[in-house]
Amino acid sequence: TLWCVTDGLSKGIVKLAGKAVRDYNEAYGQDRISLLAVLPWKWGLSNQPPPAVPGSLPGLDPNHNFFLMVDDNAETDTVEVRTRIETLLSRLDESMPQAPACCILANGTLDDCGQPA
Repeated sequence: TLWCVTDGLSKGIVKLAGKAVRDYNEAYGQDRISLLAVLPWKWGLSNQPPPAVPGSLPGLDPNHNFFLMVDDNAETDTVEVRTRIETLLSRLDESMPQAPACCILANGTLDDCGQPA
């Protein structure tokens, strides 16, 4: 299984990725690609919008398989958890020393990428 990790919000590139993964899985078989959303707890449970998104919070993208809401105390907590999960997922296949990983940064800063664990 290939894993894609996003912020899970139904907007912009995440919404497009959700639709693309859904279409791919429908065409070639379910569970070939899984979408995991890692987002701050407050984004999923309150009306506090994420940074850079004025107004109300967009809904969660329905094409994701899993949602992990991080109870963060600092802005960097979610990035740290996401980085650790991405590192773990890249090493799931023990037949390979490290599975290829790719990060697409859209409408963010280098701080959003975090440091490898």
